[in-house]
Amino acid sequence: MIEKDFLSYFDYTIILTKSYRSQDPILNTILHTVRTGDKLSDEQHILLKNCVDKENITYPLLVSLRDTANTMNNDKLDKNENTTKWSNMSETYCIDMKTNAKIQSNEILESIATNECNLENKIVLKIGAPVIYLINDIMNGLVNGSVGTIVKFNGKNPVAQFSEGKLVEIEKHNYRKEFPDANTTVIVEQYPLLLAYALTIHRAQGQTLSQGTLLLDNTIFECG
Repeated sequence: MIEKDFLSYFDYTIILTKSYRSQDPILNTILHTVRTGDKLSDEQHILLKNCVDKENITYPLLVSLRDTANTMNNDKLDKNENTTKWSNMSETYCIDMKTNAKIQSNEILESIATNECNLENKIVLKIGAPVIYLINDIMNGLVNGSVGTIVKFNGKNPVAQFSEGKLVEIEKHNYRKEFPDANTTVIVEQYPLLLAYALTIHRAQGQTLSQGTLLLDNTIFECG
């Protein structure tokens, strides 16, 4: 009865059938099989097992708890022997929606925008540190979740070698949040990077990670 009442609110149903996250038909077939709960074939099992390397850790290390991720990131960065440390704080400001001119700061609106965007408040990096790209970048062939390694700093900009083979100089990204009732747009300006020695499973949801290692220990608090 509840389901029938719920469906009565909708005039029609849209079923999404095409995957835009991956262009690999073999991977898409495996994902569809897992999603529908069907049994994987022997060939699919072998293919997945060949992707697993139990001898070598590949960053990011996916963990369950935020404290675990923060501790691992800080420890690994401290042990990184490269002396060049680079850091950047995000900048948040308000502009008029009509004129795009900067206006007086609004702490409440800026706080809402900061909490909604996926950019980091502060980034600290060294050469050799693994990072994750946080936006979709068609021009450079990168997606939200592309994994790379910092290779140098070009002035104020970090340069990363990504697993897709791309060497990219990272520039600042502007996240925009509009508040029409206040005639205000909040801009959060930051480099779209995340230090990625370790990453929580929750943070990784919605990202297309190009590589990673799972830490399946007793801190896992959800089935599946």
